[in-house]
Amino acid sequence: MRRSLFLYLLVAALVVTANVNLAAQETRATLLGRVLDATGGVIPGVTLTATNVETNVATLSITNDEGLFRIPFLLPGQYEVKAELTGFKTAVRKGITLNISSEVSLDLVLEVGEMSQSVTVTASEPVLNTSSASVGQVIDNRRVMELPILGNSAMLMSGLAPGMQQGNEGYKYIGLHSTIGASDYQTAGGVGGNEWSMDGTPNTGHARRAAYVPYADAIDEFRVESTIFDARVGHTTGAFITMQSKAGTNQYHGTLTESHWQQRWNA
Repeated sequence: MRRSLFLYLLVAALVVTANVNLAAQETRATLLGRVLDATGGVIPGVTLTATNVETNVATLSITNDEGLFRIPFLLPGQYEVKAELTGFKTAVRKGITLNISSEVSLDLVLEVGEMSQSVTVTASEPVLNTSSASVGQVIDNRRVMELPILGNSAMLMSGLAPGMQQGNEGYKYIGLHSTIGASDYQTAGGVGGNEWSMDGTPNTGHARRAAYVPYADAIDEFRVESTIFDARVGHTTGAFITMQSKAGTNQYHGTLTESHWQQRWNA
């Protein structure tokens, strides 16, 4: 009886721990905000459609009694948001960029008119993350693809984030797919204190180093959080580094990578 109780408690603890870890690794973005009329009053019952421009995947939401909406689990990328309600002109907002693990607030204003009419706003002021105090640096795809990276390891670019510095092991073990060299960038916690995530899955291996180091060509973008952690992360004394791999789009695309290390050229 005592043994059965112990096993039951052990399994329950493992399940709870697993759920906490999975919840902390979310890499998808969230779009939230309000829908107002021309006088500033909130409008309930508005249908919102967030469409990923690169994939045409559309996600729906409806404003509540306070005119608020929340659209979670959006892959990072460029989005277009449309708000529709009978008796109002359709509002369209283009040029919305959602980064990895971001929460972006957006207010939309509907004008009285026919729903077949539309008001489109493009290249407006940048939307801000006002729902979280977390501070992080996003290394976008342009920098991942265009900046020279030794060993084709995008993780080495975590050194571009504020507060990150390289330790003593990086230059000795910075070869192709080296988990030691890639994990050597550190913050106040010191080397080995970082937490790693890949596509929402824990990527922390031995000694809190990265378990898997992907080619830079496979990475869309990643985010480095080294201070003022959100409650979802911050399980270590170092930084939280999460990466998002590239996803399919409406266009055919791909890369071919070849790497050769000539040992005779080593100093």
